[in-house]
Amino acid sequence: MSPPFPFFRYNNAAGGGELSISAYEIVQHVVEQKSFNRAAEIVNLTPGAVSRSISGLESLLGFPLFVRRKRGVELTQEGEILYPYICDILRREETLHQKVAEIQGLAIGSVRIAALGSVCIAWLPQIIRSFNRVYPHIHVMISEAESSDIVRSVRDSFADIGFVALPGGEGLCEIPLYEDPLYCVTPQNYFPKEKHFVTVEDLAQMTFLTPQNGRDISVILDLLEEKDSCPYSIPVMGDNATLAMVECGMGSSIIPGLFLGNRTVRAGVYPIVPGHYRTIGLITTSREKLSPATHRMVQHIISQMKERGLLHLHKQVPEWMSLQSD
Repeated sequence: MSPPFPFFRYNNAAGGGELSISAYEIVQHVVEQKSFNRAAEIVNLTPGAVSRSISGLESLLGFPLFVRRKRGVELTQEGEILYPYICDILRREETLHQKVAEIQGLAIGSVRIAALGSVCIAWLPQIIRSFNRVYPHIHVMISEAESSDIVRSVRDSFADIGFVALPGGEGLCEIPLYEDPLYCVTPQNYFPKEKHFVTVEDLAQMTFLTPQNGRDISVILDLLEEKDSCPYSIPVMGDNATLAMVECGMGSSIIPGLFLGNRTVRAGVYPIVPGHYRTIGLITTSREKLSPATHRMVQHIISQMKERGLLHLHKQVPEWMSLQSD
């Protein structure tokens, strides 16, 4: 969305140059795409125009922002220092446009959501569909990632809202939403002593397939270590690969219920006694940095979770988050 008036211009006292906000937007797209050509396609400019914009900015600043490497374009050390401030300027500009529209009685803008794969499948389709009905002029973008990458995206302003397994990280606002039970998934030829569930003693005898992002299973492994039981574990990349290997009989694992969903699993699925859970929640920046569109989305998510009976909280939702605007 092009700004209706000049905004955040940089004045070069020595050269008398000016830098418009559009150059900052180009920088952000180049960083995200790691390519001048792909950034040019997104902003509907020629690669030459994008290159000239970056060159003009680098000339005004007095140092290069990007360096070309085999794997693509990357920020220089100086660019890494400036980039969070560029993102902050763009976020504030978006917030300004949305505030102006809000005063005029409109609901516009964009919201970028980064979420766990299980959340993308189980929750987001219904949430986004109902949100679009209420706010048809707010553009929603969704990306799927692991918790650690989601936290980084929110902190670095690549995403406005994140669905993660809490805790999310220091300096972010956390809103717990749902206690997701953890299950022990075993090869089909395994049968626990108690038939219908597994105990810590059962877990101690297993060979574990451990997702490399496996914060969920690490809770169980830490518990076993406290009991001087350290089962053999094999690192695996991702929950889907882990489940596939369990189905092939290579070992057992701990997988969240939301990931399992209603899918057909060629493996044994057992509750763990005593029960273990992960808490799925939202992470955002501070309230003061949220755009009106992002605030509306947070409120809508909480409203939809309540309406569908999915909101299971340890802590009360912050009052400013729970105010309904739908």
